[in-house]
Amino acid sequence: MNSWHYVSCKDKVQEIRGYENYVSFKEMHDGTIDLVIVNAVFKTLNLKDLKPLTITRAGFLDEVERSILTIGLKDPFVVHNIVGVPENYKHGLFIKTGNNRYFACKKLGIKVVPCIVINITGGCGKEEFVEGLELNAEEDVKKLFYTKEVRVIWRGGKIINAYTLRFLKISNLYR
Repeated sequence: MNSWHYVSCKDKVQEIRGYENYVSFKEMHDGTIDLVIVNAVFKTLNLKDLKPLTITRAGFLDEVERSILTIGLKDPFVVHNIVGVPENYKHGLFIKTGNNRYFACKKLGIKVVPCIVINITGGCGKEEFVEGLELNAEEDVKKLFYTKEVRVIWRGGKIINAYTLRFLKISNLYR
């Protein structure tokens, strides 16, 4: 089976490719919960409510800060809103795309940022979906970005991620 699964467990939220990987994850991590994509919306959110998933590289962060100071914050963050899981499981607003911008904005004192929010539920508890401008088509997502080089990733007919190809080109300089 060639599918993607999203799970929440007590120590992490993980995206798993392929059925075999998912089965071994289930065996290794007791108490995982399947996550289902509900919808995608656009909304500005408070930076303090977002949770970064990766640590940034110092050299690249300096470039991101300079870019924000020079031209502003042009592209939205992509945030996974994990809800409907038990309280002791990972839940909240996790940054899928924009971790470097998160740290730069935090350092620069920017408090509110544009976000594409992917509402994802475990279906077993309180579900507080973020409401905003509904994003149902690739054009809806692409018009939110400064650059026209945008890649939109779909899973099961739902938007799961979007990023600029420019970022990939720039980030490779700092590896």
